[in-house]
Amino acid sequence: GRAFDPRVLRGICASIGLSMAAELAFALYDDPFGLINFAGHVLKLFAFYLLYQAIIESGLRHPYALMFRELTQTADALRAAHDDLELRVAERTDALRQEIEERKQTEMRLQTTERALRESKRRLKEAKHIASLGYWELTPDQRALRCSNEILRILEQDPEQGEISYDDFLAIVHSADREKVRKMHSAVMANKQPAKLAHRLRMADMSIKHVQQRCEVSSDADGLAARLIGTMQDVSEQRLVEDQLNTALRELDLFFSVALDLLCIADTDGYFRKLNPMWTRALGYSLDELTGTRFLDFVHPEDMEATFGAIATLMEQQEVTKFVNRYRRQDGTYCS
Repeated sequence: GRAFDPRVLRGICASIGLSMAAELAFALYDDPFGLINFAGHVLKLFAFYLLYQAIIESGLRHPYALMFRELTQTADALRAAHDDLELRVAERTDALRQEIEERKQTEMRLQTTERALRESKRRLKEAKHIASLGYWELTPDQRALRCSNEILRILEQDPEQGEISYDDFLAIVHSADREKVRKMHSAVMANKQPAKLAHRLRMADMSIKHVQQRCEVSSDADGLAARLIGTMQDVSEQRLVEDQLNTALRELDLFFSVALDLLCIADTDGYFRKLNPMWTRALGYSLDELTGTRFLDFVHPEDMEATFGAIATLMEQQEVTKFVNRYRRQDGTYCS
């Protein structure tokens, strides 16, 4: 039906029908001059006429109708395909645009995460440097320590080398602590229990560093001891501060023990925290009885207001001098 015009198609179909009817009449007639034979010839004539009309209509009068009709149908099909393609392209373009936008957002999140990770690593590196804390790992053959830059800095080695032989490391450890370090490492490998040890390092210039080591065993998938890992922190400054503090406390204790005046340390809530022996001589109470008690419980009632004023002045970080009040002795009398 697509190759012919409807009128041409109808003419051809009618011609075929009349030809069949004519052939049927020819098959049924019994008299050459009879009506049936005559009707067959008439039908045959009309069949040829209709076929002639169809051929002339399609071949002579409208020679390009079939071509144009096919082209029109092709153009319509192409137009429909074009519209469908444009719709699909538009849908795909929207999908791609959305996908690109999602990828951009993902990339932005990744960039933000990467920046945060870099910043976190930078801060961690700074924190390790400030804390003088580094990481080390004993190689499987136990011949070398793979060290972070901070540990190599503590050991005063070239950070570019990345590791130091175990024997060279032990040579830096103070001779008095060397065997303790070796035994700790061996015990951790054997027992798989973490351990820590404070020890000294003797540097090339004969100076002493104090370090704190912590180590543990890193196991493989089968639970077998794979390697020894640990951290090292330079605590020399802390040790120096502790030594200075201990020295100051010893000096304070010595000063408290030999001073002839009444000396004490009390908090702003009014409780004795430390007293020298002269309080026992002056009031008659033992130091254990006085420590932790409220010194206001021993102040004369008439001196309470002045004492509260002095406390307020001290709480404002101001100095109080030449302040006198009276304290109750164990026998109930007061002294100043």
